[in-house]
Amino acid sequence: MGASSECGRWGGSAPKRDRERRSPQSLHDVNPIPDIFGHRWTALTDLVSLSRARATVESPMRSALVCAGEYRRGHPFSDVLSCEFNQKCLSPRVDTRSDCRRGFTTGRARCALPVPGGDRGTRGQDGRPQLKGVHRTVDRDQVIEDAPEGSGPPDAPAGAVERTARGGTCTGSVLLAAGSAGWLLFTAAHLLLSGRVWWWVLPDLLPPPAFVLAPLLSLAALAVVAAVRRPPWRWPAWMTLGCSLVALLAGGPESGLNPAAVLGTPRPVPAGAIRVASWDTLFWDQTDDPQHFLDYLKALDADVYLLQEYMLQGPDGPVPVDDAARLRARFPGYTLVARGELLTLTRLPVVGQRVLTARPASSPTTPTSWTDYWDARVLRTDLALDGGTLSVYNVHLADPFDLGRSPLTGDFYSAAHLLGTYREAQWQALERDLAANDRPTVVSGALNTLPNMGDLRHLRSLRDAVAADTDSLYPVSFALRGAWWWRLDATYTSPEVVVSRYALRSPEGLSTHRAQLAWISLRGG
Repeated sequence: MGASSECGRWGGSAPKRDRERRSPQSLHDVNPIPDIFGHRWTALTDLVSLSRARATVESPMRSALVCAGEYRRGHPFSDVLSCEFNQKCLSPRVDTRSDCRRGFTTGRARCALPVPGGDRGTRGQDGRPQLKGVHRTVDRDQVIEDAPEGSGPPDAPAGAVERTARGGTCTGSVLLAAGSAGWLLFTAAHLLLSGRVWWWVLPDLLPPPAFVLAPLLSLAALAVVAAVRRPPWRWPAWMTLGCSLVALLAGGPESGLNPAAVLGTPRPVPAGAIRVASWDTLFWDQTDDPQHFLDYLKALDADVYLLQEYMLQGPDGPVPVDDAARLRARFPGYTLVARGELLTLTRLPVVGQRVLTARPASSPTTPTSWTDYWDARVLRTDLALDGGTLSVYNVHLADPFDLGRSPLTGDFYSAAHLLGTYREAQWQALERDLAANDRPTVVSGALNTLPNMGDLRHLRSLRDAVAADTDSLYPVSFALRGAWWWRLDATYTSPEVVVSRYALRSPEGLSTHRAQLAWISLRGG
């Protein structure tokens, strides 16, 4: 049955004397019904979303609502519905949930709606519509099912006039708000716990860009919902917007993204700048072609080499290696400084060196017999440069967890606890030495620390050299099973050191770590 006939049947075809066109400004004059809170509304002006209904809908109840929507656009239909309520919306359950964007939240409502079989109504002495149909006073969240049996056409289902007095928020919007709030809580917990408690090790492994992508996805979903449904901005929307923006601002610095790749411009390398190469070799050349390994080092063409894992893998753990003769033959004129698994190779004059040993008080003995492997994780070398002294720290901090153990076993967490205590002792030893050193400083190596980890607070007085990389938006230096997702290797410098260029070089299959290259000079030198 078409909409036009339905409108006529349920009150849409009024006599000509009653169908004079009324302007939207006169709606309150037509049906000025104050609710118990003193607000004046007409139901016709509040049926916002129902105007989307089309004339092809065959439900008689829907057709009446179609006519109501048409009246809001200026059509002469005034006797369909009169309700008093607090800026809300009624929708029959035969409509989709999305059709009702607003619902009861406060107060009581007294509604009159023509039901199938009812008259279109008459006017009283005051000229107001007197509708015959359903009259009920309902509380919030009460379901009304008032269609009298037999009052409609034979095909009208029982309960055709059915609507729910409930808020206009949908489940998806609530879930989106809950997800945004949950992510904000996770971000806050990460900022408070990362690098301070060992058991936060698994959340620490989250790829850092997630701290930007998650709130951006929430904002994008919110924009899509607003564009598709066009609902009024209720608490889920505002909650999603607020939580996402706060999480974005708080988590942005943890993302590992490099703004210089977009905003920066390449700096010219000044004459006299030195080239520093830092690389975690992954058990030296144990599983590599020795010639290829030395050729790779030589091709880096660095003035200073800071090499980690100058060792081999033995049956019971790492063991020292002595490759000094080959290195001196391949790098004539360089000075070799080694301790534990750390090796510094430099053509600059060495004016001092020291090892920063660190062992947690809770571990009087080391897990393996090679004590320097555990205790000597920072090697400081002082070099003569431009009439001054440059302190270079070769660093390889303990791993945050054991890659060879499953997180589903207790051994994983026992090892993470032990390694966490070693890492904290090593970080504190480095921080103390940096605080007592007033010389220009370079700290570089396998820090085994992601950009989003709280351990980096120990280097808060230094600057990340990645800002000189204008090519990579998300620099990564470490691959796990072929996936380059993390930057565990980094270079930090004091304000007196100028980094003109920074780059990460492919390891050519020799290691799971990329080599770091930094062109540096002293400010004012």
